[in-house]
Amino acid sequence: MNTLPKQFEIYLAETLGVSGKTLRNYRADLGHFIRWSKVHLESKEIAINDLESLLPHFSGYLVATYRTHQVHFGVPQSTTNRRLSTLRNFGKFLSASGITENNPTQLITNLKEELTLEQELEGIVREYAKTLEKEGISAVTCKNYLSDIKHFVNWLKLNQEVWIDKAIQTS
Repeated sequence: MNTLPKQFEIYLAETLGVSGKTLRNYRADLGHFIRWSKVHLESKEIAINDLESLLPHFSGYLVATYRTHQVHFGVPQSTTNRRLSTLRNFGKFLSASGITENNPTQLITNLKEELTLEQELEGIVREYAKTLEKEGISAVTCKNYLSDIKHFVNWLKLNQEVWIDKAIQTS
């Protein structure tokens, strides 16, 4: 009889057609989650030895806690998202195999890419330009407003270090 991890690998190969390298990543990601879960659950006086003994505790809440842990300890976003993808596929496998009634990871989402301040400001300026156009502001006036904003944003960038230093000194 195949072990649960082996059944999962067969599912991945047959259902998703994953490559050998991807299969190794899934194996490593699942192993990482099991090791983390073992430590996490032991702190709550729940002993697990392997994936089979983890199953009764495998839940969306546990995976969300794992996700938070990854962020807290600065795991790169791409690594965290790959690990979450592995766990979502594991949840799909559990559900498709009839091991669980539903996919406990169904609501788990990837981390979203955080925008830099500059990207956020560019988005705000674009929205402001659209608003000016909707309000019927002349093209010349709109161009001048946007130019003023861009100059202000550049001034902010140049003076950012000064502002940070002042904030540190006053705290």
